[in-house]
Amino acid sequence: MVHAVGGSTTQPIFVAGSSELTKTIIVLEPSNPDGMKYLRAGVLGVLYADCEIKQLARAIDAVRNGDCYLSRDLGRALAEQLQRQQGDPVRRDPTRVLTERELQVAHLLAKGHPNRIIAQELAMSQATTKFRVSNILHKLKVQTRAQAASVLTRYTVAVTPVSR
Repeated sequence: MVHAVGGSTTQPIFVAGSSELTKTIIVLEPSNPDGMKYLRAGVLGVLYADCEIKQLARAIDAVRNGDCYLSRDLGRALAEQLQRQQGDPVRRDPTRVLTERELQVAHLLAKGHPNRIIAQELAMSQATTKFRVSNILHKLKVQTRAQAASVLTRYTVAVTPVSR
């Protein structure tokens, strides 16, 4: 299925095989930055709405054959986005920016423990714990404990206590 994505709506505009998500082609407005989001969701074809009919036909053929298809402009934009993200060490592996003690706090934080429990477990004051949690949030570039836990869980800090 081919979908046109503009604003907040996604409208099917053409059936191109199976209705499964993995057989879907998304057509984005050139100003839409969500191409990577659709690829992560399993969409095989992503191109811009200003593409030529020949390009859309190639995308449909590719997806029908189980291949992935990106427009050249979108591929370039996504590559640049990935390069920017790769340049940020927090996006590559956020645990690399934390000290050993912050990793210990992060392990308990990711498990959902409040500062009081973290302080008891690590034999530190609640004020020190609050300071460490604040540093962790800042270094991970997140606003809340839940966001930090989400980031940390992706890097197994929640599962394995880290000792360097």
